[in-house]
This record gives sequence, structure tokens and C-alpha cells, in this order.
Amino acid sequence: MEQQMLKDKAAIVTGASYGMGRTMAELFAEEGAAVVITARGKEKLDAVVEGIRERGGKAVGIVADVCSTEDTKRVFETALKEFGDVDILINNAGIGEQKIIDEQQKLRAARATESSVQEE
Repeated sequence: MEQQMLKDKAAIVTGASYGMGRTMAELFAEEGAAVVITARGKEKLDAVVEGIRERGGKAVGIVADVCSTEDTKRVFETALKEFGDVDILINNAGIGEQKIIDEQQKLRAARATESSVQEE
């Protein structure tokens, strides 16, 4: 029997409904971590949670926006309530585009920056 590297650990992974976030959440769960995953879209998020649970992992999905202090607090409160601690935090959520920024794209660029950097 293979030893799980993350047995009895709890992880939060933001932006986990697809791509790298989803892959990290699935791998952490395979390695024994209980995962709290977040995304802004419920349907894809629920599918990831269901997939992890079907493979015997522990997962909780929370629809949340990392730009919201309220949502962030709710994510941590849920992680502590469900799993007792947070050992791993992956801040994967963000918006990324490869385009030249002109006057018409300033608002979109500001939103992308806001999702990646928050001031207190």
C-alpha cells in the first residue's frame, strides 16, 4: 500500500473549477488531503467535488470570489469547521489574458489586477 504524502492535512485551493487549480485539488486529495476548493462558478465546482469524492477523497466546494473579504472569511471558516485546520493554501484564482492593453481595456485590466492583488 502506497503512503499518502498529505494524509491528515487540509488544503484550500482557489480557482479550482478547471485547469491548474482543479489538477492541484485532485492531486492533493489523491495524496490524502481534505480539500476545500473555491471558484466563482457552481456547476464546474460541484463536478470537481463530486469527482474527488467518487475517488474516495474528502472535498468541500464553496462558490467564492477571492476579491471579496467576506467570501475569503467564509472559506476559512468552512475549512476550520469541516477539517479543523488549514495546512496548505494555494492562491490559484485569477484572471489572465495575453492582449495588448489599450484605453478600452483598462477596466478589464484593473479587474484582473484586483483579483490577483488585494490591499488591506
